[in-house]
Amino acid sequence: MKTANTAGLTLTTSVNLKQGFGDNLYDMVTEMLKDNGRISVANDSLTDQIDLQNDKIDKETTRLEAYQTRLQAKYARLEATLSTLQNQMSAITAMS
Repeated sequence: MKTANTAGLTLTTSVNLKQGFGDNLYDMVTEMLKDNGRISVANDSLTDQIDLQNDKIDKETTRLEAYQTRLQAKYARLEATLSTLQNQMSAITAMS
């Protein structure tokens, strides 16, 4: 940084020099790796999406397990009803 005093005015200037592709690449990677850089933000976003998908999977698994339980109970009642009807049919046939 260079400061000059000319006729009572203070002028300040700053010069940034880059050495080429390597420095540009270094700067770009440094920016990406910061706490709020692209990689960190992308990683956080993907982690949130994974968590949401896992929650959806858990809810759907619970729903399907409850549905399976209801169907098993329904078909068990159906089997019991069919058995009762077959027994009644056998008794009626035996009376004839």
